[in-house]
Amino acid sequence: MMVAMPKVPAPFTYRIPEGHTVESWQDAAAQAVEDEILCEGPETCLAFIMEPVGGVASGALVSSERYCAAVREICTRYGLLLIYDEVMSGAGRTGRFLSANHWPQARPDLAVLAKGLGAGYTPLGVMMAPAGAVEELAAAGGFLHGHTYVANPLTCATGLAVLEEIERQELTANAARMGPRLEAALREIQRDSPILGDVRGKGLLMAIELVADKARKRPFPLEVDITRRVSRLAMQHGLIVYARRTSRGRFGEWVMICPPLNSDQAVIDEISTALRRTLADCVDALTREGALDRVGV
Repeated sequence: MMVAMPKVPAPFTYRIPEGHTVESWQDAAAQAVEDEILCEGPETCLAFIMEPVGGVASGALVSSERYCAAVREICTRYGLLLIYDEVMSGAGRTGRFLSANHWPQARPDLAVLAKGLGAGYTPLGVMMAPAGAVEELAAAGGFLHGHTYVANPLTCATGLAVLEEIERQELTANAARMGPRLEAALREIQRDSPILGDVRGKGLLMAIELVADKARKRPFPLEVDITRRVSRLAMQHGLIVYARRTSRGRFGEWVMICPPLNSDQAVIDEISTALRRTLADCVDALTREGALDRVGV
């Protein structure tokens, strides 16, 4: 947090740099990891951290099996730990308890979880590590980065209760069942809406990207403030969404669609109905203001 760390391009699946296909860009993004390691010097690099299924940083970007396998091989070859940030994607949301489990040949060395692990009842973050690594670290003196409230009994008891409910209600399996239904509903809206450019995600961790021009994948001008507009209109239809603009819209603007893990078909239908009305209202408002004419829709 105190020192800027090297970063590499994300394996985007929607806004692909010119001259690339999705597959070639996945390869290029993986190669960028190796190039950066060599640039920094492998002996100075400890770990590579990534979201296997993105949160609001990338709008539910799903890394491909091809990309994850390549990154795993690179980290192994140069002796880096591969760390998966599963703060949003973990605890069953993508249809597996860890989204890492979707790509068993690219398993991480460490994974970090939060959010769903406390289910909103308590702030809780966890680092998962193999038993062998824990034993080695303990023998070397232990993990000394804890803070005042580390492993406090109330938070741990709450997290355990959440895990028991996830298992008792089979919520991970439910996310696996409901995820494709949610995606199908979002893609149906995508076909009809002139401003819904992309649908992506896995399980019940989904996002839609909003664009001014679907053919060119052109984002709205910043002054249109499309994500805030959609968020406010969604509230009027009883829907709370998590909208995000990253890097001042340089990589697009999206709305996260992440219903509760115990959602059933009725909830999926309710969400899709509210979202369809929200986007229709947004298009109507932009048309009245002439904003769509200015961006060429």
